[in-house]
Amino acid sequence: MNIINLPECLLCEISYNNQKCFLVSLYRSPSQCANEFQNFLKEFEAIVVSISTPGNSDLIVLVGDFNAKLSLWKPDDPDCIEGIEISAMTSSYGLTQIISETTHILPNSSSCIDLIFTNQPNMITSRGVLPSLHPNCHHQIIYAKVNFKIFFPPLYEHLVWHYERADVDAIRQSIININWERVFSNLNVDSQVDIFNEYLMNIFKNFIPNEIIDINDKDQPWITKAIKNKIAIKNVLYRRFLQGGKRFSDLEIVNNLTISINEMILNSKKRYYDRLRKKLSNPSTIPKA
Repeated sequence: MNIINLPECLLCEISYNNQKCFLVSLYRSPSQCANEFQNFLKEFEAIVVSISTPGNSDLIVLVGDFNAKLSLWKPDDPDCIEGIEISAMTSSYGLTQIISETTHILPNSSSCIDLIFTNQPNMITSRGVLPSLHPNCHHQIIYAKVNFKIFFPPLYEHLVWHYERADVDAIRQSIININWERVFSNLNVDSQVDIFNEYLMNIFKNFIPNEIIDINDKDQPWITKAIKNKIAIKNVLYRRFLQGGKRFSDLEIVNNLTISINEMILNSKKRYYDRLRKKLSNPSTIPKA
């Protein structure tokens, strides 16, 4: 794991049965200049990258005083550049901010700047804000309760059809060529339905490209097989780095591969949303009920 370069940051790895939780607590000074904030964002992202493995169900919780405001987090807060950039970065790694109440109270103002980000909001059973324990403290207590007994379903197979590459003319002609009267002769209604479905499915399998893929509900839809393979290679190289004396040259290879994987994920995610956007903008591509 990369070394933490943020001065006021603590990272803990917690094991619970067969699950892990990465808990990160940090503080960002409100007096940072633009360059200092960009450095903070860079180091913050490096921490997220070091504990994020696509397809892994490890729980990530990032908590702290970010001194950043965003109307997305609390509707009556103004949008500041720090809040916008922190939100964009965390969202790109699948993290959700779950605090939406006032956490910082001053005589003439209030805001939500104490935040909790997580990659598994479905595991959070309750969250909120509690009063400060000290009357002179402007910051309130933020909390989240986690249920570690929520499990993902096991790996399963799914038949995927590539309808955009279907040979529609061949399908139509195959259906026309079948002598349905002869096929249905001497059959009751239930048998006719069964054989009709069987014939149609055989035609579709012949003229609509299809494949059986493994589905893992832990995976985001843009995590491709190529990305998984590259992650597996990175994990092997990282184990070799640990077992081979922790040489800097080996760590540099792992870090460069991590950067490459992150670029692949961002590009794959963009293509995924571009395809969805294209389908939504063209009603003819959306299957009718």
